[in-house]
Amino acid sequence: MVTEGIYRLFEAIRDISREQLLIARSIDSQYDHADEMLFLFEQRQEVIKKIDKLSAQNPDCWMLITNSHMHDELINITKDIQECDQQSCNLIGSVSEQVGNKLINARNSMKAYDAYLPNNTCTEGWFFDRKK
Repeated sequence: MVTEGIYRLFEAIRDISREQLLIARSIDSQYDHADEMLFLFEQRQEVIKKIDKLSAQNPDCWMLITNSHMHDELINITKDIQECDQQSCNLIGSVSEQVGNKLINARNSMKAYDAYLPNNTCTEGWFFDRKK
């Protein structure tokens, strides 16, 4: 049945969202998780496309879901997805802020270093003609 298929797809999105939250919790500045997150975003987009396709093929499926017992369950699944996404966003934002602060500190340290110890850069050679 189409409604069962949509329900299973929403569960798949919730599972992907939970995996993304686990990755977001394990993010640190030492290890790059971008590939894992990108893969999960791509999986999630594919599931959303499947939901859209099912919805387009069966325009009355949402009315059937609204009138069935699955309505409340889908609302709960959607709330779970939103909570996981919000937590992931907050965690990624805080790590991004920390990395930004480290970058600012590194730039300030480089400026201070250059101010006290100028770079020894090679310049063009000078030729002095002493015959005049």
